[in-house]
Amino acid sequence: MQSTDNGDRQQASSFPITITWETAAPVKLDYGQFHAAGNAMPQVRSFRRLSEVGELDDQLAHVRAAITAALEQILTGMQPTRAQLDEFPDEIASATLVAANARLSVTGVVLLDLTIETLSARA
Repeated sequence: MQSTDNGDRQQASSFPITITWETAAPVKLDYGQFHAAGNAMPQVRSFRRLSEVGELDDQLAHVRAAITAALEQILTGMQPTRAQLDEFPDEIASATLVAANARLSVTGVVLLDLTIETLSARA
């Protein structure tokens, strides 16, 4: 078993169990722009790699940015209809989770869960 130094223990206790996230800019689809927000449950597998991102605020911003970039990638690739946005939010969240995990793996973070609480059209 790997030992954990005091810095890792201290960082582990300060990293949140749940992170709220939201799109900073609307996601543009063929028929309009959408805003999304939700929650994610991160697990840090390597505090050493995550610490290379910066301090805690930078780390949280990094995780949020990975989630929103993944969501934009999924929505842009899928081009779901408005009805599908309402009909398949769990499937969109699941695909976003997979895409976000691919982005986060290099920094030692994995998302255990991701929910989309809001997915609404922007004027």
